[in-house]
This record gives sequence, C-alpha cells and structure tokens, in this order.
Amino acid sequence: MEFILGTAVAILGLAVAVFTALRSRQLSHPNFSVRVGEQSVRSRRLTKNPRHLVYLTSLEPGSTIEHCQLAYAIRNTSKKTLQNINVTIDVPDEFCMPKSKITKVLSEHGMSEMLEHEFFKSRRISSYLKKKRVEYCIDQLGPKQQATLGEGLDLTKAKLPKKIPIEMTLNTVFDLIAKQPAIQNFVPLHISVSAQDIEPKTETFFLSVVDGDIASIANAPRKKRMTDKDGEYKEIGIEIPIKSINLDGYIDAFWLGNWPSGYWFPSKEIFLPWRRPRMFRTEDCHIVPINSEVIEKERELNHPFYSGEIAYFPMKMPNFDYLSTEFDFKDTEQLMAHLGFRRTDKFEIWFRKLSALIVPIIMLIIFLIFDEEITTFLQSIKARLMKFSP
Repeated sequence: MEFILGTAVAILGLAVAVFTALRSRQLSHPNFSVRVGEQSVRSRRLTKNPRHLVYLTSLEPGSTIEHCQLAYAIRNTSKKTLQNINVTIDVPDEFCMPKSKITKVLSEHGMSEMLEHEFFKSRRISSYLKKKRVEYCIDQLGPKQQATLGEGLDLTKAKLPKKIPIEMTLNTVFDLIAKQPAIQNFVPLHISVSAQDIEPKTETFFLSVVDGDIASIANAPRKKRMTDKDGEYKEIGIEIPIKSINLDGYIDAFWLGNWPSGYWFPSKEIFLPWRRPRMFRTEDCHIVPINSEVIEKERELNHPFYSGEIAYFPMKMPNFDYLSTEFDFKDTEQLMAHLGFRRTDKFEIWFRKLSALIVPIIMLIIFLIFDEEITTFLQSIKARLMKFSP
C-alpha cells in the first residue's frame, strides 16, 4: 500500500513539474490571444470566440441601425513585450466604413480625440474580390496588457454582400438569407493578427442584425454574477435555449434551406466506430439585444456603438467548411450526401422498427427453449473459474 501511495505521489509531482516547466517556457516566449465579439472582450471566463455574432433588435417601425461596431481585443499572454502587431480585417465592400463616416460618428458623440490616436492614424484600406482589406498596426504591447479595439461597420448600403465571384456554397447561403425578412444585415468577416516572430492568429465569423423578440432574453433566468477587484458586479452573460429566439431561418440557411429533420442514416451501413460520420458541429453564438432604451443610453453616455446585455448559446451547424471554394452544394440533399447520410423511405423505417422488435423476441424464445442447456453451460464455466480462484 505504501509503495502504491509513494508511486502515485511521485507521478503527481512529476506531472506538476512538467506542467510548471511548460508553463514557464510558454510565458517566457512572446505570445498573444485574439478575442472577438463583445462577450469575449468583456468576460474573463468565456474566452471562446463566437462563430456568429448576432445583434438582436426590437425597434419602432421604420427605425434601422446605421452602423455597428465589431469589438475585439488583443491580449499579450506572455512576459515579453510584443513588437510590430499587425491587424487585418476583411470586410465586404458594402459594409466597410470609410474614414469620413467614422470621423462623423465619433465627432457627433464628442469623441473626436480618438481620431488623433496612432492606431486610428495607421488605418489603411485596399481592395480585392469585392472586399475591402482594412489594416492597422500597433508598435508594441507590454506584458499581460490588453488592447481593446473596434472596427466600425456601415449598415446603410446593403442587407448582405454581393455574391463571391467563385462558385461556393456560401453563395447559396446568401440567397437563402436574402429571403429572410427578419434579417436586416448579414456580414461575413475575417480577422487576422500577427506580431514579430509569431505566427498569425485568424478568426472567421458572421455578424448579423436580426429582428427578434428581446423579451425572451429579458425574462431569461440569470446565472450567478461575478465580482471584479473593485467590488463591481459584472454580468457574465445569459445562456438561453435556442428555441426562445426566432432564428430558425438564419440557422436553416446554413443547412441550405431545411433543417435535416426526419430519418437519416449513414450511407455506409458498415463502418469503423472511429470513422463514424458526424452530421453536426457546434458553433458559438453571441447575441447583443438592442432596443430604443439601449440606444438612448448610448446617447447619454456619448458612446457611438451598442453595448447591450449579452446572451449566448451553441448553434448546431453542418459539419463541413461552407467558406471553402471546394464545395458548391445547392440544396440539403447534396449537403447530406457529402456528410455521409441518406434519407430513408417509410418502408425501410418500418422494417428497422420491426427488426428492433423481433430480435429481442427471438432471443427470449431461444432462451426459453434452451433454458436447461444454457444453465448447464453457465454452471460449467462457473465451476472451472472456481478451480483457479485462491
């Protein structure tokens, strides 16, 4: 017993030593993290970046949101100073906010001093494939420091971007999104951050403005709040069920029109367990509710963008890269075939159900018929095992 306990303590000590060494090495090399979306920027607990950032609106008829801020942060996670940090954000042409409009928005909110900041002065824009590439640079970021940043998006020119001039599945998603009257804007975005001697870190996601029922969030039960070092409470976000928000059309668009309801079975009936096809993958969704009260509060605080209470939930999305130019699926049937599933007819379903019912019955009949033989066989095995027992 003492030997086992000593061995366990030695293994635990070795694991702690290895972890400490690796952690020390990690902190001694320059490194950083990129956090996208208001929930990721604010919260100290939820660091996973969203794949879908939804601004859920409840405004008076005729009211629209003219601009929105993409919040993101760069955090130095090491003990070394980061040098020559470059930020690249790819935005569809229609949603890229020109410098003149940013200047106007900041000036109207009494924040024109931001225009003189070195980060804003470094802003450069270039074009490619109906997109704008917005670039910034930061000279350095000290150890454990975080730069909380934002990129303004113009939401007045288009509901969604023009089709990408390459055949790909995302174009089909665009077509389906365009048919959803509740979706006011739909913007695919890509952000890349690099620093000297460090590989770039990238994030790709969708920012959307959607008409919805904010009351479902307001009435959601709150989770335990966290307290910061100054004693102030900060909400960590509200987790709500997906059915409480009317985003069915949004999600169905990524399934190319229809959620895969009904009976679907793997195309290959015989397969290895570790090669079992996966239909879904989970993607985080952060929701920022916006109504007239939030907008009025922003005006009182002289803040040019929105920062409402945040909710979040996981979305079930198809398990393939719909941003890749390799795929150009037009409907759910093609998509499901690629994922390795096929739809069954009602006769096959009834046959499977009947088989599931008949097999246990047959096993029971066999057991009743050969009850004595089975009992004798089991007793003989028990007797042989008893011979080898101490």
